[in-house]
Amino acid sequence: MKLRSLLAAALVAILSFGASAEGISFEHISLEAALKKAKAENKPIFIDVYATWCGPCKYLTNEVFVDGDLGAYMNKHFINLKLDGEKGDGDYLMAEFGLDAYPTMLFLSPDREELNRIVGAAGADEILEVSKGVIDPSTTLIYQQEQRYAKGDRDKEFLQDYISEMIDKDKDFEPIVAEYIELYPKLDLESENEFLIFCVGMNDLDAPLNQSFLKEIVAHSENFPELTQAKLSILIYSICEEAAESGNNELIEKGVKQLTGPLNKILEDTITEDDLRELMLETVSEV
Repeated sequence: MKLRSLLAAALVAILSFGASAEGISFEHISLEAALKKAKAENKPIFIDVYATWCGPCKYLTNEVFVDGDLGAYMNKHFINLKLDGEKGDGDYLMAEFGLDAYPTMLFLSPDREELNRIVGAAGADEILEVSKGVIDPSTTLIYQQEQRYAKGDRDKEFLQDYISEMIDKDKDFEPIVAEYIELYPKLDLESENEFLIFCVGMNDLDAPLNQSFLKEIVAHSENFPELTQAKLSILIYSICEEAAESGNNELIEKGVKQLTGPLNKILEDTITEDDLRELMLETVSEV
C-alpha cells in the first residue's frame, strides 16, 4: 500500500512537471478570430510579432516561451497569438501600431487597443512582469509611482527614480522633468540620475549648463559615454525642430559652429562642418 502511494505521488509529480513545462500555448487562428475569442472570454491578447529570418525571434520561441511559469500565467490570462510581421495579419499589424523591430510582443485589449509592448528578446521574468502589469496595473512600479506623485510627493530621489521609470516605459516625462528642474535647479552633472534629467530636460543651446557641458564634454563622455552622445543628438534635433518651425536656418549655422568641435572630441570618425550642416538640413526637411 505504501509503495502504491509512492507511485501515485510520483505520477502526480511527473504530470505536474509536464504541465508546468508546457510553456505558452499559441492559438493557430487569425487576429480577428483572436479578438472575438478575447472578447468572449474577457481576456487581453498577447501577440508575438516575428520574422522568419530573425535570430532573437527564434531565441524567444526556443528558450523563453517554453518557460513553465510564464506559460502557466499566459495561458490562464491571455489569448496568445504568433504573427509573421511580413505577411497577412502581421504585416497589417506592423503598420497599424507603428512596429519597426523584431521581435515585438504586443498586448492588445479585446477592442484592439494597445495595452503595452515589449521590443526585443526579453527574458521570461521580464515578460511575466509586464504581463502581470497588463492584467493588474496596480502591481507595476510606474503605477505605484504615479499614485505617490499624485499624493504630492516631490522628494528629490523619488522624482529621479520616477523620471527614469517614465523614460524607460515611454511615458510623457517632460512635465515631471520641468518640475524637477524648477524644484532642484542646481543639477549635479556627476550624478547619473541628474545627468539624465539634464540630457532630456535642457535643450536650449545657449543655456549656461549646456555651454558648460560642451566645454567639458570629454570629461562627461568619460563618465557617461552613451548619455553624452544622446545629449548631443537631442541638442541637434532640438535645433533642427526649432529651425523647421521658425524657418530660420541661421539656427542651423549656429548649431554647426558650436557643436562640430565637441562632436569631434568624442567621436571616432571626424565630422566636418559641412557634414553636420548637411545632416541637420536633412533633418529639418524631415521634421
